[in-house]
Amino acid sequence: MNIRALLWYLIDAYQMLIIIEAILSWFPQTPGSFVYQIRDSISTITAPYLNIFRNLVPRMNTSSYAIDFSPIIAFMVLGIVKRFI
Repeated sequence: MNIRALLWYLIDAYQMLIIIEAILSWFPQTPGSFVYQIRDSISTITAPYLNIFRNLVPRMNTSSYAIDFSPIIAFMVLGIVKRFI
């Protein structure tokens, strides 16, 4: 396996973690629950990268919830990086 293929696989895996974290954010988070533990573990890996975009793009607040667009932007940036590899 060459370095290019390895980088592609790593970016794909990271993009998958971003998607999983975004989907898990739709479910109730009770500390100690299975979903909470999985999301917390994934968040430990993805939060440093996502925080870059969370600082640039604020959440859009509606009457009862907030929409975070940072995972979408982070996903797109990884896709652009992948095209240059």
